[in-house]
Amino acid sequence: MEQPHQYCENCSKPLRATARFCGRCGQPVETPEPERPSPQGAQARAPEASVSPPPPQPDWSAIPSPAQPTPMAQAEAVMGVIPNARRIKGFLGSRSQTYHLVVTNLRLLFALQTNAMIRESARRAQEAAKQQGEGWLGQVGSMMGAHAGGHYLQMFPKNILAEHPENFFVMNNHIHKVTLLQQINPNYGNRDAYEIHVHSTTSKIRLAFQHLNGKKTGDLLSRVLGNIVDFRSG
Repeated sequence: MEQPHQYCENCSKPLRATARFCGRCGQPVETPEPERPSPQGAQARAPEASVSPPPPQPDWSAIPSPAQPTPMAQAEAVMGVIPNARRIKGFLGSRSQTYHLVVTNLRLLFALQTNAMIRESARRAQEAAKQQGEGWLGQVGSMMGAHAGGHYLQMFPKNILAEHPENFFVMNNHIHKVTLLQQINPNYGNRDAYEIHVHSTTSKIRLAFQHLNGKKTGDLLSRVLGNIVDFRSG
């Protein structure tokens, strides 16, 4: 026997499950719509696709930019040697030391010449001339060349400076004036004598010469230092 499952909303009469109208008052019975099955029937609802977070973007600011090439340092080369310069120091020039002035494209190198160094240079030059089969005159010429500092033309500037602890240099770009002074020296038979005055940002160096080829020296200094070289006669 079919059992009632609801009541009339108008008169509260019990209604059967299949009733479409109330038998007492005629009120239509509202039947709830059955649930519509999903398109896939009883199949469980498909899980939503998982979405991965976007990959982290690289921090380009943390990546160093390619290193810019640095300009190659200019190579230093010996351009010439001005030998036997007496560096005058002390009150009224009372003290002096003998240097070879080695001119490079970057610096002026001052190579101290002690008596022991002069003798050793002459000995090495004579020995080299003997090994090359030179006679007496050839050996004397080699010894004189060594006394004039010719061996510095074949040396690296750093080795010249390391030769003696009192060797020093002045950078060419720190020099603002060089004076080549020519004068008559009565102490040497009224022959020409020369002085070179080097004016730099830190000092003034005075060099005196008993024998010097003034034109050759002036040409060398002008070629390296340019128009800061001044020629004077006194």
